[in-house]
Amino acid sequence: MADARSYKGEKTKELIVMAALELFAKDGFDLVSMQKIGDKVGISQAAVAQYFGTKRNLIMSVRSHVTQSNYGFVDTAIDPYSKSYEQLYVHCYRNIEWAFKNPGMTQILLLTYYFSFNDNVFREHQNKTVETATLRIEKYVIGHSHEVATLPKNKIRNISEEIHRWLLGYFLRDVSISNSHSFKSKKVSESVHLFLKKILLK
Repeated sequence: MADARSYKGEKTKELIVMAALELFAKDGFDLVSMQKIGDKVGISQAAVAQYFGTKRNLIMSVRSHVTQSNYGFVDTAIDPYSKSYEQLYVHCYRNIEWAFKNPGMTQILLLTYYFSFNDNVFREHQNKTVETATLRIEKYVIGHSHEVATLPKNKIRNISEEIHRWLLGYFLRDVSISNSHSFKSKKVSESVHLFLKKILLK
């Protein structure tokens, strides 16, 4: 019986997160109440609060769900035995492909980025997320440096940060949330190669 209750509780949490993700992506954080999320799931506002406590906690859970989705999509495509440049290319390409295929999740990523400017508690959480994302890139840049030409440590870090900013900029600039233009793999592939070759040869 306890296991059944635990399973039901986890499924309810999952439903709340998915409902919140959909509503936040459509209307933003400010216009979506805990009550509205509860109504979509078919439970009370109090039940939503019982699982997550505060709206900020729920936003963080949605953001974590988005991160897990992104990591799963990206990491499974990377061949651990390929050259570091190829791994870095796939990392960037798959991030952009994920963004096009998951516009709602991409919107959450961008919303939480902006939200962190005005929320001190969430800013720390966002900073850790950005640091983790940068380190994921940095390991490929380090590998490329070892394979091709040794780069100074500070340059490796700067390159990694710039790649992360470029990806975020790509989401802002080219991944349309408001309309449904299709993912153009050849264009994205060329764009990624052009950017990486330019920044790695600085």
